Amino acid sequence: MRFLHLFFLIVLISASAKGQKLLSEYVTPVYNGPESTGLSIYNTNPESPDGRLLAFIKYKHIVQGGHAGPPTEAYLMIRERATGKTRLLDTVWATNHNGANAIWINDSLIACQIGHVEDFEVFHAGTGASVSGRIRGELGHKAVHNTIYFSRSNERMRDRHPDRLPFRASEEGIWRYEVLTGKMEQVVPLSEIIQAFQQQNPNINGAGAQLLHVDPNATGERILFDYRHFRQKTDKRRKQLQGYVNADGTGLRWVPTRPMHVIWFDDTTMMGVDMEDPEKKIYRYDLYGQQLELLAGKACHLGISPDRKWIAGEFGFYRAEPDGYTRLYLYANGEPEPRGIVDQWTNEKITWWWVAHVNPSFSADGQRLYFIRAVDGEEKFEAAVLDLTAAEIITKKK
Repeated sequence: MRFLHLFFLIVLISASAKGQKLLSEYVTPVYNGPESTGLSIYNTNPESPDGRLLAFIKYKHIVQGGHAGPPTEAYLMIRERATGKTRLLDTVWATNHNGANAIWINDSLIACQIGHVEDFEVFHAGTGASVSGRIRGELGHKAVHNTIYFSRSNERMRDRHPDRLPFRASEEGIWRYEVLTGKMEQVVPLSEIIQAFQQQNPNINGAGAQLLHVDPNATGERILFDYRHFRQKTDKRRKQLQGYVNADGTGLRWVPTRPMHVIWFDDTTMMGVDMEDPEKKIYRYDLYGQQLELLAGKACHLGISPDRKWIAGEFGFYRAEPDGYTRLYLYANGEPEPRGIVDQWTNEKITWWWVAHVNPSFSADGQRLYFIRAVDGEEKFEAAVLDLTAAEIITKKK
């Protein structure tokens, strides 16, 4: 009986990976040590723009449990890629989910959450000096032209930290912070977002309204964001909606069709996982949610290379695949079948139950793919990187 079980497991694994190159021999951890390590949110490059430095989180202890688990002491580390020399930049409080969401502002400045989703700070990556002091708010997905976009949302903070001082109602909304000048201003208040959405769709309500996933496009002219509200007054589960606004606060609207884990494809279109597709494939959409084209096959979280030729995404969808494996797939743009399996593991608890999500992201030169993998047989996860040139996926740039 045991033999039959093993036989069928092998058959399932072989069938799922048939014709797909396993690339794990070209994958290395970003840090060698007993501690768990993590990166930022999906499609956020952990390298400085010039590729010289790498940021990652090292955990004193990981959080046992999912989103409800309390933040734990962790360390923002900076590694010199050429020498491997690693140093502590600052101590933070984070969960397994998205680490401290560190985002590079330029080659020398980096921002990260300090007190989980409540506040963030900007540091000089070389000296460790703070250049901003603590700023209350939750960082978005990236910085553009030395400018950070972030959100302030009481309902978002109360979910994680009900004991903390709330924002004034007028403070809630989407903000930007120009790091080099210190100028900070509100792009649009939450009250205007709720009003505009309700005018466009009366079924949208403001109860339990949260703002998060603020994501500017590459020019900083347009912003995508998540808006979540209670389904009903008596139903505290939240419905997730996609929002759009111009960077000057105009053009605010609800996007009728929301793919999962939305990111920008280019300056005028977005991409994400189609929740209506039973296979959960990746598509490109216009900014009204109209589906434009297939980009890649099945995925959950996703990242895309700067030249838009390669897309990475893991599966299953918030659980392991039927054979017990979570796999990170690498796709060529436009192809539903993967070119390769970047890595695979069976430690479902760490990736899905304890929310150390895979969060793939490419380096600025497109030669490296970063992600988070669970370590089989241990309560541990680690940041790792695939060398796409060594794997002969792409040709090394001179």
